[in-house]
Amino acid sequence: MINQLLFPRVCSVPVPIKTASGKTYSEIASELAEPLPPEIHGIKDIGYNKKLACQCYWGYVSYPQLRDRLSQIVGNECWRFEIVSCYHNGEGVPVMVGILNVLGVEKQGFGYGHSHDSYKGSRDEIAYADAFKNAAEAHGLGAYLDNQEELVLHLIRSDSKKAIARGRMLAVQFQKENAVIRAALDAIGQHEQNDKKTTVTPPAQPKQPKQQALRDTKYLYPQHNDQVRSLRDRLGISADDILTATNGIAPGNLPPVEFQQLLIHLAATGAVINRDFSTLAIAKNALEGSLSQSSRSGIPFYQRIDQWLNSLEINSSKRTSLAEKD
Repeated sequence: MINQLLFPRVCSVPVPIKTASGKTYSEIASELAEPLPPEIHGIKDIGYNKKLACQCYWGYVSYPQLRDRLSQIVGNECWRFEIVSCYHNGEGVPVMVGILNVLGVEKQGFGYGHSHDSYKGSRDEIAYADAFKNAAEAHGLGAYLDNQEELVLHLIRSDSKKAIARGRMLAVQFQKENAVIRAALDAIGQHEQNDKKTTVTPPAQPKQPKQQALRDTKYLYPQHNDQVRSLRDRLGISADDILTATNGIAPGNLPPVEFQQLLIHLAATGAVINRDFSTLAIAKNALEGSLSQSSRSGIPFYQRIDQWLNSLEINSSKRTSLAEKD
């Protein structure tokens, strides 16, 4: 039998029914339902989908950001959140029931200690935050997140490169069935291609001579491969890292497919070093998804990698790009 704790409503101070500017709940309801800025959204890896044959993600907005958004709309004194019940379910997971009062209107939300959203804390804290988020959703705040396909469009149509990169990761699981998402992705690819054509490349600065080990020049670049050299210069990856990735085989001697996999590995490594992704596996999956999306555009393979690196703003001050080497 589940032991449930019920908490009395101890706060006797009523929540105001109007904001400081005189707005009522019905007047701010539409503002609560508006999507939050694209750049503050996070994405959570929710596993590999065998049916779709791709890694899937969930887009979310964190508890502190939703709380701050609510205060921004109505003011700190015009809302109150209370936990009215708490128990552990049959699996031992803490469950909390909270009530969020906004301008005198109360909505209830259940919170679970195994919520998939990326809130850092104990299981009780996660349940509390999840209860707040679900109660806020009942008021319309963050409710748009339930429609992840619309969230994809919200992100990839923004001006934020970070939001666009995350939107592309979310889009992989929907683009096959959603023509609107496919069209939006194609528009981004065309826009990036046009930007490449109109960008004026600054004069190359003379490189400072530096010492290189014999194996760097004689063993690593027997065929003076420009793509590998460009990535190494741009991302600051060492010769030893490259040789480790190829099991000691010079890049110029790799078969075409393995050579492309090497470039993907190096670019993903640079994204992890740049702290755009937490693991190499996630970075590789994001890059491969981007390459798959842009394959129909006819853009060369190396240029598509270059566009992905540019979208993450990795070493954008560097002079050399893969596109210039094609």
